[in-house]
Amino acid sequence: MTEMSQTPFNAEQIKKVMERFQMPGIDVQALVAGQRKNIEAFATANRIAADGAAAVSRHQLELFEAAVERIAAMAQDQKMTAEQQRQMVAKAFELAVDKARELAELSRKASVDVYEVMRTRMLESIEEMRQAAQRKPG
Repeated sequence: MTEMSQTPFNAEQIKKVMERFQMPGIDVQALVAGQRKNIEAFATANRIAADGAAAVSRHQLELFEAAVERIAAMAQDQKMTAEQQRQMVAKAFELAVDKARELAELSRKASVDVYEVMRTRMLESIEEMRQAAQRKPG
């Protein structure tokens, strides 16, 4: 399926609504096309946000599994000295901090990507409205 076919959009319905207002000098087709692009941009932004959330969730699960494995390994090795245990805990803490940074970066990137999709579409929409208001249909 293409992105367009996955996006609910009824161009004819929107066109009929716009034509009821009978605004002279406004290119209704251009406005309808612009609205289609707006809806597609929202769908893309939502998909990016969902993908980002899924990536963060997968990564959190991986971190949890790794932590459980480390704890299990440490519990099995009762021959470790207090210093060795301290070092292992310190390494585990450092790893947790690094992984937390990775999660924050994944979240930040997803947010930036969503923002960029919406910002780009907003700027395009403003330009399309300006051009539609300057054109006469036909």
